[in-house]
Amino acid sequence: MMVRAAVVVVLVGGLFGAACGGSCFLSNWCALRPTPVEPPLVNVGEPDHPLGSDLTTGGFITAANGWTAAELMHFDPWADVDFGGAGNVRSQLLDNAFVTPTCQ
Repeated sequence: MMVRAAVVVVLVGGLFGAACGGSCFLSNWCALRPTPVEPPLVNVGEPDHPLGSDLTTGGFITAANGWTAAELMHFDPWADVDFGGAGNVRSQLLDNAFVTPTCQ
């Protein structure tokens, strides 16, 4: 029964990016990753009804979140400019490939 519990700790630790002293079998501590593996999704609205126009003021592109490039701070996702090397966000937000079909 104790072996089964140890395996669960290793599997759960692996899912959450745990850092363990050697391994969970040889130590008595494991620490969870301090930040999520994937960034959160942000709803910035629609072209005629934007929900956000400054990703820094909104709390997403901040130094506290690990962003260091000054040109990315206070980025407006609806502006017709590139977001660093990621391209033009506005054109991606307006891409018809991502429009959900209407209910009939």
